[in-house]
Amino acid sequence: MGRTLILGSCLFLLSTSHSWAQFNVENPTTNTTQSGISVVSGWICNASKIEVVIDNFGGVPIPHGIARPDAQTACAGKLNTGFGLLVNWNNLSPGSHQVIAHADGVEFGRATVTVATFGTDFLRGASGTYTIPFNGRNVTLQWQESLQNFVINGVQ
Repeated sequence: MGRTLILGSCLFLLSTSHSWAQFNVENPTTNTTQSGISVVSGWICNASKIEVVIDNFGGVPIPHGIARPDAQTACAGKLNTGFGLLVNWNNLSPGSHQVIAHADGVEFGRATVTVATFGTDFLRGASGTYTIPFNGRNVTLQWQESLQNFVINGVQ
């Protein structure tokens, strides 16, 4: 499996010790297991360039400048502070990965994510629906190929 730089595969442990910037990486959260395809997202008040380094490999630019009204107060009225990147976690090998986020060349987030995969970059032709007990209810999960993951299909 190549480390195609969809390696914006990010998981950040945020530190508020940096007074030079205000930021929040919302997805994914630290010390979680990631699989399938998802988005890495958050906001940062002041940055010209946001990059991610995974396992000391490359710096992947992350698109930013998305309107985030919910962060406007923290960013002194600035609206376009959001960033996001679609990530296929299957492009990484299963196991632990170190992820470091940089804004204008300065580290602002660091964390470890555990990746679980089916051993292929994109699983095709699979299907399945499963009902499991969760939080006192029966939840139906269904495989969704486009997300390379299971989604909630019903709650009873």
